Amino acid sequence: MPRPFFIDTDTASDDAVALVIALRHPDIDVVGIGIVAGNVPLPFGVQNALYTRELCGREDVHVYEGAHAPLVYPLGTAQEVHGPVGMGDIGLHLRDREPHPAHAVDALIAASHKHAGELTLVTLGPLTNLALALHDDPTIVNRLHRVVVMGAVADHVGNVNPVAEYNMWADPHAVDVVLAAGLPIEFVGWDISRHYAVVERDLADELHAMSPLGEFCVAINKTVTEFCATETKLPGFGGRGHHRTHAGNIAAREDVALDEINTFQCQLITVIFDGDSLDQSDAPGFEQAGAFGEIGVLIAIMKSQP
Repeated sequence: MPRPFFIDTDTASDDAVALVIALRHPDIDVVGIGIVAGNVPLPFGVQNALYTRELCGREDVHVYEGAHAPLVYPLGTAQEVHGPVGMGDIGLHLRDREPHPAHAVDALIAASHKHAGELTLVTLGPLTNLALALHDDPTIVNRLHRVVVMGAVADHVGNVNPVAEYNMWADPHAVDVVLAAGLPIEFVGWDISRHYAVVERDLADELHAMSPLGEFCVAINKTVTEFCATETKLPGFGGRGHHRTHAGNIAAREDVALDEINTFQCQLITVIFDGDSLDQSDAPGFEQAGAFGEIGVLIAIMKSQP
């Protein structure tokens, strides 16, 4: 029987690929898609998700608008990675589609009641919507079966500053709320994704030739491919661009996720700071934090001895 999934996303090109995987997966029942501001401003994320849903022939799945901005700080997007509207700047008709009138936070809470004890929440963007849901209904903690979070980094190498992963950096106050709630969280970190979710040229060519959906998934990552070539030096599109696709795959394969997570004990370290730098003494285990500007967040899962 298909497992119910609610996907919360700041839909740009990587998230769109994750949506294709979920919407076409025979063992997943996507019961809702909530949009949060992140990679791109909210209106772009909404249109990107609606376009992807339509391309997959899944207009039966509702798309909901969520938070327009982080809880406290101004929105910092990743449009330099994904293009101005987030889908590779390839001329897609990304307008005039209408989301469901309900708010994403209300939709998530309703889904948690309808599928109590069974619902998997997959977050592919900043955690703003989830933090707001916890504020509106703290008992949601008791109804979620799994929460798979695309975020954090275990090897201390950031993708938006020297140590921070984008989704944690984008709304650190939401992260603080979510980590304090006692949710059954599984982090899929950027360190995992840049090692295992890079689509190199040969695979990209194979995907492109496979079907119209495969062509779409490769084409929308044009800007990400260029970014990887010039900035991250990865041999294809991946890393910062395809962090979210790997999170979707791990959520789809519950057995793989649990096996990997059970191989070591996890210690979660959260640092939210203002100022020019984070001193090493504030984050044991980090050899050098570096300077980050006015705002930063460090979320890491560190291996510890049993």
